Amino acid sequence: NKEEAGGYDPEERLSVIRKMFFTYEKSFGKEKMTLISQAQTAGFSKFVENKRWTYSNVAFATVHLVGTNNFFLPDSKNQNKEFFERDNANIAWLKEIFVQAKLNNNAGIMLFTQADMFNPDKESSGFVNVLKELKKLTIDFGKPVVLVNGDSHKYIVDKPILRDAKTKKVLENFTRVQVFGEQDMHAVKITINPLSPSFFYTEQLIVNGN
Repeated sequence: NKEEAGGYDPEERLSVIRKMFFTYEKSFGKEKMTLISQAQTAGFSKFVENKRWTYSNVAFATVHLVGTNNFFLPDSKNQNKEFFERDNANIAWLKEIFVQAKLNNNAGIMLFTQADMFNPDKESSGFVNVLKELKKLTIDFGKPVVLVNGDSHKYIVDKPILRDAKTKKVLENFTRVQVFGEQDMHAVKITINPLSPSFFYTEQLIVNGN
């Protein structure tokens, strides 16, 4: 809401953030990488924050999903136009990520987003379409898919997507890593080894005093 955004309208701030941080084709950092943006795809010019890149035969990508039910508002002033437009873009973006990873024969996919879509204590109707598509694409891909998220701020490594709701069998090639945050300001180091059966492993980097 407006109060949480420091008195500004959240959608207006989103426009400013896109202009400030996502107008470049290169990554930040000392060694810059070339990024591919969804904004380069016809019909999705607004979504400069959805980026993808490849490194060591692993596909990496960001997907704009946010906490508080993906910003689906029961009292939206414009019938949730921002949500529906972004939801449609995110589904199209996921399809592109997985299609390109299959074409490139990548060893795995790592996705980064903000929202915790797997917390049973939170409203999650705003993630239904994305989760349905993510599950279908992950099954079809058949190789490791790792999703890194923040939002709930508790360090978790789990397999929250069920392949079969009746048997409760998990989708084995999908793993979620939720990082520290808020009251626990620590870090998580993720090491990827495309040749390893486990594909990746995590390390908790605890900062004393935080």
